[in-house]
Amino acid sequence: GVFPTSEALDVLQDMVTVTMMRGAQTSGVVVYHRRNNKKNNKDDTSSYYAVRSRVVNKKRTDLSVLLRNKLQRDLKRNKPSPSSGTILFAGHTRFATSSKATFEGTHPHRWTPPSPRRVYVTNDICPTTIQVENYITHNGDFDFYSVNGKTFDVETIQQ
Repeated sequence: GVFPTSEALDVLQDMVTVTMMRGAQTSGVVVYHRRNNKKNNKDDTSSYYAVRSRVVNKKRTDLSVLLRNKLQRDLKRNKPSPSSGTILFAGHTRFATSSKATFEGTHPHRWTPPSPRRVYVTNDICPTTIQVENYITHNGDFDFYSVNGKTFDVETIQQ
């Protein structure tokens, strides 16, 4: 079957169309999927992976169509299983008000690359190790981060 549904892609395209009318110049979406892993002969649904798609609008292109087409190509290349289940669509359009509209500036940004992390899964008292990757969207410049009264640059936080 078609994955994700054409209805979900229609909603995504409609939402980007609305922001495009207000001047959006770049757009991106990250889609999280549940991995189909087997653990002790049972489906392991505690592991997820992300597919990120980002586009920059050109002079005479339609940002909503560009994003929809890019997402469909990226999903096809990553071959998510319809039975794995899409967990989350997270997207962002950007208005390049203080900087040039570039691909590098397009959200979502990869905050951390995929890496094994020890986590606690709901209703489980023992930690498990799964692949984790994080993406962020934000408003304004994001050059530093304050934690407990101390300021760190982004590179330090990402380690």
